[in-house]
Amino acid sequence: DCQTRVFASGFVQTIPSTLAGLIAKHPEYANRPYDAQAQRDLAKTGLLYNTWRKPLKNFLQNGGDDEKLRQAIHSIAMEWASIGVPSGMPRASEALVTNNYTTYYGKGNSANKTSTDMVWTVMKKIQEYHNQSKQQS
Repeated sequence: DCQTRVFASGFVQTIPSTLAGLIAKHPEYANRPYDAQAQRDLAKTGLLYNTWRKPLKNFLQNGGDDEKLRQAIHSIAMEWASIGVPSGMPRASEALVTNNYTTYYGKGNSANKTSTDMVWTVMKKIQEYHNQSKQQS
């Protein structure tokens, strides 16, 4: 039990409650070493199949307009404190965010501009992919 020493762990900085929830839903990970590949697999499983971040899951699977993009990134910010909340969207316990680089969580956490910008870039590529796929259908 190292919860008093380590909070977020691994490649994608998984917190204990998220990790426990993922393993409860996907017991095939319970006895698997917590190596880099398992961490990536758990992250993908959590992003694509979770039920607590539906805007993100729906966007990854179906794309959407700019508001759905913002909602998906808001979900990411709720999952990872280093990702900024989209401008105009709420934080955990405070007023609306006025820029894209404020963490969802309060004291002790801060969003990272570079990581936030990378998330926006990747999510826009996902949006473009879905838009192109729909146009070709």
